[in-house]
Amino acid sequence: DIEDYWIKAYGKVAISGKSIEFEAPANSFGKHYHVDAFQNQPGQFAVIFSDITKRKQAEEKAKASEEKYQTLVKNSYDIAYSVKPNGIIEFVGPQISHLGYTAEEVISKNFLDFVAPDYKQIVITNFDKGTRDGTSIPIEFQLCGKDGKHYWVEAVGKISYDQSGKPLIQVGIMRDISERKQVENDLK
Repeated sequence: DIEDYWIKAYGKVAISGKSIEFEAPANSFGKHYHVDAFQNQPGQFAVIFSDITKRKQAEEKAKASEEKYQTLVKNSYDIAYSVKPNGIIEFVGPQISHLGYTAEEVISKNFLDFVAPDYKQIVITNFDKGTRDGTSIPIEFQLCGKDGKHYWVEAVGKISYDQSGKPLIQVGIMRDISERKQVENDLK
């Protein structure tokens, strides 16, 4: 039972003489192929099949994993982030909008640009320590919102290293704890 589109594609090659290249599933075989079809003589065609089933399965698995990750990031209350060792923000989740920013306004900027002045040194110290020894300690500090207001956050990140031990990126989450801090102050 050969799929109809395969026959139509080969017929066009045999009649027109124009070569084609495509990827398609062969459902009756449970396979996926990359196909090169060309005219070898007038009215005839030849085909080269490459089985790409494993690659397609890996692509589907990666796509499903990416969709799960995106769902997690989009639906979390926390702000997911990644920061390069030089402090440049590589990724920030859409929850950064709670501080008045879009992700585009934050990505490619130094994370210290958003840290309230009184907390920059403690954040630098924590970031450098984590980069050096791989520790992942939650830290509370204030970020500057786009409106100029300071927001308390709790952040925790983990550094990833390359094979030689060089830091690649810090990935983590930040949580707005402003309400909790307000309650703590009210109880004092």
